[in-house]
Amino acid sequence: MNEGMISSRYAQALLLTLQTDAAGELAYADAKRMLEVYETSGHQINVALQSEIVPRAQKESFLRALFEKFGSSLLPLVNLMLTRHRATYIPRTLRVFISLYRLSKGIREAQITTAVPLLSGQKEKLLAFLQQQFGGQVELSEKVDPGLIGGFQVEVSDRLLDRSVRGELLAAMGAMV
Repeated sequence: MNEGMISSRYAQALLLTLQTDAAGELAYADAKRMLEVYETSGHQINVALQSEIVPRAQKESFLRALFEKFGSSLLPLVNLMLTRHRATYIPRTLRVFISLYRLSKGIREAQITTAVPLLSGQKEKLLAFLQQQFGGQVELSEKVDPGLIGGFQVEVSDRLLDRSVRGELLAAMGAMV
């Protein structure tokens, strides 16, 4: 069966089981936190989960302990996926759930890329501006890329606003050719 389809079904089932907004917010926060854990140490987790040497019971015990510590609201989902031998689909299921939750709540994801880190006041002003522009909640993630030289790039959904020095230079070079 298709990996994307499996993950989507589990993510949709999780979203449907969330009866209250508080439960949804908690599951959403836990999913983001667990995905961050996977992304920071994901290679080691995946090597352990896919290893033929590590017994299944030990893998399941490790995942349960990990979710009890960082994502307890997701433990029923994890237990279900473990009993069905779907542990390798957990990270993708978390990603799909996060996307579905954002879609259901009208939350937009925005990413700002700057040459140097933003100051807290700048980030707050940008977030307020984006929320006003898009008429709803916006989650802002930040990335630093010294290659921009100066300025910024803001990406929201499929829109990109490039006000970086690198972008201006590339546009100028394109106009000359």
